[in-house]
Order: sequence, then structure tokens, then C-alpha cells
Amino acid sequence: MLSSLHAAAAVVPEAAVDADEVEVKELVTERVGLAVYIQSLKQVKQLKRFGHVHYASKKMKYVILYCDLEDADETVEKLERMPFVKQVLMSMRPWIKTEYQGVGVDTNKEKHDDYKMGL
Repeated sequence: MLSSLHAAAAVVPEAAVDADEVEVKELVTERVGLAVYIQSLKQVKQLKRFGHVHYASKKMKYVILYCDLEDADETVEKLERMPFVKQVLMSMRPWIKTEYQGVGVDTNKEKHDDYKMGL
């Protein structure tokens, strides 16, 4: 599908290309992970209707479930009302800042040359 958009972009004026790029960006939805602690693993099939089941731990009896960010609050409320669900935890990753200041290029070359000192 993307190759057809790029092929069309070569023929179409720039204004239409910007509209195609916006459409591609809208197709990607924001997702959030939910950790759902359950009584038994028999209920994992029932959780599939709330989102994408990514992982199920047999030992610790929890399921990692991905759902849309905009529907996450409703999904958490629905899951907490289920009788076999102990606890639901939402991942905070979408709200954590991942760009760090001051990390990157180190201007102090002496630190890098310390390991070259030998006997």
C-alpha cells in the first residue's frame, strides 16, 4: 500500500502529497499496554475481545494486553468489573519523556582515552 502512495506522489502535485502523508499518519493508532492479573489462565480467551493479547504468564497468572489509547480508560473499567480479574495496571510509557538533555556527544576526550593507558 505504501509503495502505491509513493508512486502516486511522484505524479500528483505537492498539495495532494501532504494529504496522503496525513492519511498514512492517521492509520497508525496510539496503543497502550495493560497488565491484567487473573485468577486462572482459562479466561485468557475472554480477554481477546478487549484488545491484542501479547503475552500470558502461566507462573504469575497475568496477561499483557494492548488496546487503543483513546479506549484505554473504558477498557480498564470493563476489565475490573470482570469476576476473574484481580488487578489491572496501565503502562505509563506513552506519558514518559524519552528525549533526554545532556546525553549524547561527550566533549571531554580525556574520559575516552583513559582506557588506553597501559603498563
